[in-house]
Amino acid sequence: MRIYLTTRSIPELASLPDLKREEVWQRCHPKAWRHWQTWMAFLIMVALWGLGFYVAVYQDADFFSWSKFLAGFLILAIGQVVFFTLLADVTRRYIREELSK
Repeated sequence: MRIYLTTRSIPELASLPDLKREEVWQRCHPKAWRHWQTWMAFLIMVALWGLGFYVAVYQDADFFSWSKFLAGFLILAIGQVVFFTLLADVTRRYIREELSK
C-alpha cells in the first residue's frame, strides 16, 4: 500500500489544479466514512494519539525529557499518517467515480 501524506500525493488528484483538487476531495472524502476501514483507521489513530500523549506527558510526570516528548510526538505522527493513508485509499474509488462524470 502506498503512503499518502497530502491530497497531491493521491494519483487521481495529482494532476489537478489546487482548487479543483480540494473541491473533488471535499466532495468525495465524506463518502469514505461509510466503510469500516475508515472507522478502524480512525480508532487506530485515536489509540496512537492517546499512547503518544501518555508517553510525552504522563510517563514519569515529574521528569521532563525531550526524548520522551519526541517519542510521543513520533507516535502521534505515525497515527496521523496511518489514518490519512487509509482514508485516501478508501476515498480513491469515489474520486475516480467523480472524475469520470
